[in-house]
Amino acid sequence: MISEIKGKISASGSNLTDRLEDKLTGDFFGALRYLPFEQGLQGILEQVEFTDEEHQKTWQMFLAAQKGFEVTYNFWPQHVKGEIDLLLEFESFLVGIEVKYKSGISSEDDYGEVLDYDKSHHQLSKYSCMIEKTDR
Repeated sequence: MISEIKGKISASGSNLTDRLEDKLTGDFFGALRYLPFEQGLQGILEQVEFTDEEHQKTWQMFLAAQKGFEVTYNFWPQHVKGEIDLLLEFESFLVGIEVKYKSGISSEDDYGEVLDYDKSHHQLSKYSCMIEKTDR
């Protein structure tokens, strides 16, 4: 985990409170990657809720099919659209995780402005676009 968090926290730790979300992300998900999927990450991802019932069923079937250590954890991958906290790479799915602890979304769009998500400044919209365009 130390190599992944390099550059996120200053050598003196003086920005630790500013980057607490990064430390939390690294500590929590960094530990989970040492557990088989069904003993760690699965329980967290089972909490995801979709508004569409078919998407919910597809998600549950996908999670039930995952076993062992078949997921790759990519912490803070660099992209022109930004830096999502964690990108989970499965054989057929990408899952993005953005940890928020005592902070809000950054780079929101103007109130009332409706944009395509790939043109939006909203943090999660940018990350959605980034994940969709990630080469696999």
